[in-house]
Amino acid sequence: MPRFWARLLIVTVLGIAVFAVISIYADVSKFGDRLGQCSVAAVGLALALAAANYVVRFARWQLYLGRVGVAAPLKASLLVFVGGFAMSVTPGKLGELVKAVLLHEAAGADPARVAPVVVAERATDLLALPGCASAWASRSSSTAFPAPTSRSAWRS
Repeated sequence: MPRFWARLLIVTVLGIAVFAVISIYADVSKFGDRLGQCSVAAVGLALALAAANYVVRFARWQLYLGRVGVAAPLKASLLVFVGGFAMSVTPGKLGELVKAVLLHEAAGADPARVAPVVVAERATDLLALPGCASAWASRSSSTAFPAPTSRSAWRS
């Protein structure tokens, strides 16, 4: 078990390091200036929606694991689920298949049963994208993200 936690810690630290490098490269000061233009309510709503997204995705992960007969302890499953986010930056998100191995080490789950759950997660995410895009595109009077009105607005 200690080996599992060490590996999970390494993966998490690597994910944070990659994020930090990208943040530095992306000019954080500009990001801070833009973020300062947002209302506190909008930032709070965005954070609440992001948190809700992760709760729903974890519930779906648990549902899928149950459907394939994997009964992992909730804490181990949550840690593996969160640890998988660090691997989502790999090409095609294939690194998330590491979750099958991590859940095997943490809870003795059969990787051959967990790997299809990871693939199903990605597939349902892909299927949800057109729905989300349609909902955003069909907004009637929303001004939260107004479209530019002239070509010069695209250059700012």
